Amino acid sequence: MKQLLSIIAIFFLSLLSVRAQEVEVKWNHDLNRSNRVGLFNSRSGKWVTPQKYENGERIGNYKGTWYYVLKSNGLWAIFNEKGEQTTSHQFTDYYSSGYAVQTGFLIAKYDGSWGLVTVDNNTAGLSFKYKRIYDGSSYITATPWNGEEEQYKISSLMEAKKKIDQEIIEEKEKAAKEAKEKTEREKKEKELSSFTTYAKAFVEPRVNEWQKKGEYETTNEYGRRVTGPNRTAYVDSLQNVAEKQFITDHTNMHPENSAMTVGLYDADNEVFPIQSVKFGQLLLNVPRSEAPAFKDNFSKVTRENPEFYIDGDKIALRSLVFSNPVNKKKYSYRNDDALEYKKVEIDPDTYEFNVVSVSRNAAASGTQTYAGIKKPTIRIISPENGTSYSTPIVSFQYETTTSNGAEPILHVWINGNEVSELSPEQGTLSKGVKATWKTISLVLPTDTSKPCRVMFSVIDSNGIPSENKVVTLNYVGEIPKPTLHLLSVGVSDYPSPSLTKLNYAAKDAADFISVVEKSNLDIYGGLKTELIDNKIATRANIERSLSNLVKNANQGDVIFIFFSGHGVRDGGNAYFMSYDADGNEPYTGVDFAMINRNLVKLKDKQCKVVLFMDACHSGMLYGGKGMQNEITFSEPGIIGFYSSTASQESAEAKSDENGIFTKAVLDGLKGGAKNKSGEITTLTLQNYVNEKVKAASKGMQSPIVENNLGELTLFKVK
Repeated sequence: MKQLLSIIAIFFLSLLSVRAQEVEVKWNHDLNRSNRVGLFNSRSGKWVTPQKYENGERIGNYKGTWYYVLKSNGLWAIFNEKGEQTTSHQFTDYYSSGYAVQTGFLIAKYDGSWGLVTVDNNTAGLSFKYKRIYDGSSYITATPWNGEEEQYKISSLMEAKKKIDQEIIEEKEKAAKEAKEKTEREKKEKELSSFTTYAKAFVEPRVNEWQKKGEYETTNEYGRRVTGPNRTAYVDSLQNVAEKQFITDHTNMHPENSAMTVGLYDADNEVFPIQSVKFGQLLLNVPRSEAPAFKDNFSKVTRENPEFYIDGDKIALRSLVFSNPVNKKKYSYRNDDALEYKKVEIDPDTYEFNVVSVSRNAAASGTQTYAGIKKPTIRIISPENGTSYSTPIVSFQYETTTSNGAEPILHVWINGNEVSELSPEQGTLSKGVKATWKTISLVLPTDTSKPCRVMFSVIDSNGIPSENKVVTLNYVGEIPKPTLHLLSVGVSDYPSPSLTKLNYAAKDAADFISVVEKSNLDIYGGLKTELIDNKIATRANIERSLSNLVKNANQGDVIFIFFSGHGVRDGGNAYFMSYDADGNEPYTGVDFAMINRNLVKLKDKQCKVVLFMDACHSGMLYGGKGMQNEITFSEPGIIGFYSSTASQESAEAKSDENGIFTKAVLDGLKGGAKNKSGEITTLTLQNYVNEKVKAASKGMQSPIVENNLGELTLFKVK
């Protein structure tokens, strides 16, 4: 057995010896100069270093790698067998005949003193402060210039070296991670550089997947589903999702943390110009008395609660809070340009979708043509494309044809939204004589900022769609003032023993209507109010009123909805406790999912919705910290004012006979929240309510405002 082990040992030593001979210190006698030593690989026949060194020597093998010293300008450096230099040329002498080099060290002389360095990097084993160093089999003996001999266990030095090696590995891993994160961030920034590019990459693959024929889908079903109008509607919906995701992706990358510098203070207007690398110049209001502290501590100022929007094709900053940690002051920046939403309009025709066509008998995965089948047609007679309209109701004349003469089904889309109820009428030439055309009256938007795009398509009895016909019109009429709708709900006298009675919830609801009615409503074309309190505030009545509100509101109207009462969360659902609700069975109340559906319907009608919720733990509707299955009214076109966070009670102020939150809202609407122009906006009201509630509750109650609409003017103070 011992003989076998000896043979194996000799075999491996012979391999090591052969490998050692692969790279050698070699003189190049063909070069007619003094610097002519380098490392040469005898197996490949190539030099692994330039032949420029004065002298050299192989010093030993460490962990399977051979190391060498090469001399340049009178100083030695360490190299590995790949020709990689592991130290700089700094040593005047070295000693390598002992045990140290086999454990990864080299005894070397630097600046007149001896020390210990590692062969594979430039970390120190022993500092260069010794008169001499002796290399033993298990100890290093070092003699200082002044002092007695010191002994160091080579095993201890090896442990120290392992620690150093691990630190080097960790540093390399950290650097690699940072480099990877930088690369990924640069890639993400490139993806987010253009909303148009981002939207196309988001929309195209999803539409191409959507328009594939399903395995169990009949050809007729497929033909009715995958039509031009349906695809355009789907594209519009995907663009809306892409828009939200584009903003979310930017938010997650925190562009507000890009470099900013503060400029010279404008004392007359109390404004600091702040130059942002990402967003250009920002104008920030800072009171003159606080301006020096702000500028002196600008490097410590933090940036909080950023909100973004899409300006043209790029991300832009809507608002940002600057917080000075020295004096605890906060300053809000707001971009007035964000009030006019300026997202780039992407024409669906610019998308590159796969060609969609399918035969009557196509297989589930087939993409053949409508072989031998004539598609129906639709022709728009009037109005002509590019013309104008001055009233919301516009009459369209059109003609259709089908292969069998049967009446086709008409579909109409206005700015990507399908018109759900259509009532075409047969055109007439004279009494009793029918024309070949039909007419349809449509209600078009009264928006002068962009053209109105009306798209028509018909589907015949075989489920085959026509080509799309699009008419683009421009509104030139008077822009009507919006109507202000106010629905106010308050419940104090709960009959359920599981729900405590409240002092002022019903009064809160009545007072809210009273304050709004007495406000300056010149910016509105009219006011419609409804108060539901106590006994009449049943679940059925509240749900019916919300449904009627959706039905009666018109495009562009402004909606105020006020709730005051108990809010209860039950697992992943939340409920407003109506008068007839049982606190032990929360589902008997008004489901916030139902409220949210109605708010979304109002938003889809292009109404602007402001929700006020004064209830204990109302922050759970927003999705408070620590809560799961968050419930939120986070929708563009909807603003939510919530009286407290998910973990807080909403207090009532006995001296004011209102909830603390409602009292702050009412005082703000009465004029406390007005800006320099005498306007009360959602932003000024937000700041006012936040300050007043925290002060009145001594910090025990923190209102939340969820704003996905921007700054909306509510009233002008009389």
